[in-house]
Amino acid sequence: MKLAPKGVVLLFRFTLMTLKRCGSGVAQMNAGVVLSLFNQRYFRDKLSIICEFIPQMIFLNALFGYLCVLIIAKWISGSYADLYHIMIYMFLQPGNVDCSSTTDGVTTVGCPRNKMYAGQAGFQVSRHTVGNLPLLDSGLCSLLHKM
Repeated sequence: MKLAPKGVVLLFRFTLMTLKRCGSGVAQMNAGVVLSLFNQRYFRDKLSIICEFIPQMIFLNALFGYLCVLIIAKWISGSYADLYHIMIYMFLQPGNVDCSSTTDGVTTVGCPRNKMYAGQAGFQVSRHTVGNLPLLDSGLCSLLHKM
């Protein structure tokens, strides 16, 4: 019987533990937001449902749900992508998957291994856009609360 190399086993275990922790954290946050929905429905506060519950669910699942999907994709594909950099560059430079930069006409390639699938740049831009929609909604809702 041939055993897997030690590095592969460690990578598998680390990714599995990360998935369990991240998944349980996202599930717990979703449960807290859903409990707030019950509270808002009990007090018949429709404005809070529209201005708090819906934006919180969109933001939470668009960003942290995507992180859980990335962890599963990394686990299945055996990719060496750095999820930390993927999530950071999704906000700093939307659409720049491989962390490349151009300064004074010189292009520097940062970490090309972070490209995990075709269309990742466009999908991350959409996640970034959808994840930030609640920020616009919260500004409008703060005006409605003052009325």
